[in-house]
Amino acid sequence: MPHSPSAGAPALSARGLSVSYPNKTVLAGLDLDIAAGKITALCGPNGCGKSTLLRALAGLQTLAAGEVAVAGRPLASFRRRELARTLTMLAQFNQIPEGLSVAELVGYGRYAYGSLLGGPGPDDRAAVADALAATGLSGYADRQVAALSGGERQRAWIAMALAQQCGILLLDEPTTYLDIHHQIDVLFELRRLSRERGLTIVWVLHELNQAAAFSDEIVLMRAGRILHQGSPDAMITPSCLDDAFGMTMMRLDHPESGEPVCLPSYRPRVAA
Repeated sequence: MPHSPSAGAPALSARGLSVSYPNKTVLAGLDLDIAAGKITALCGPNGCGKSTLLRALAGLQTLAAGEVAVAGRPLASFRRRELARTLTMLAQFNQIPEGLSVAELVGYGRYAYGSLLGGPGPDDRAAVADALAATGLSGYADRQVAALSGGERQRAWIAMALAQQCGILLLDEPTTYLDIHHQIDVLFELRRLSRERGLTIVWVLHELNQAAAFSDEIVLMRAGRILHQGSPDAMITPSCLDDAFGMTMMRLDHPESGEPVCLPSYRPRVAA
């Protein structure tokens, strides 16, 4: 079963988090709490630091200042494999070795348990089978990953993360390059897995209406800082979106679900 934070504790937290490159500050002393067992979307304009923040939460980014904690424990105190049993990150772009089958790719998720050098054991085989079934890929186990459609391939990567049996999943733009049908399929699948397995998911999404429909919380960023954090209903408002994106947005309610939907205004701003 996934290794999850204790009840009531944030799954992830950051305090005073700063990341800098020569002549550029990417994250500027931000604080953040990520609720356990929920889905949180990081949203904001290009270059605002969303992907850098995600990498920092995963322990993959050198910090200029501050600290990340996992369930209240400093991330820096985790050994590599111990951390891999707690959280995993799927990057926006993933290289696929030639000739790799779906089952072999998913099996890489068992690295954290240290059994692959001696061959997969019963626990590994059970975890891979469970991950394939959970993502609807049981019938694809022997197929080549390179031969899959974009949506199927993304589900294979998600299955690999599930085989890792950790409780926190970080995803950098999981719907990039997918058509709208596969985008919605992947988001539905991830939300279902979060609900059924208590997974904490943090994803970077550019499509605000998808973030609102599939997330429990939205974090709005701009220029390396967090401007607002809260429910989709509280975040998808003209004032919050103007703060983050610097443009006038209209708020509507979806005619089927009642969830908040935003649309850009195409009228020019009136000078104050």
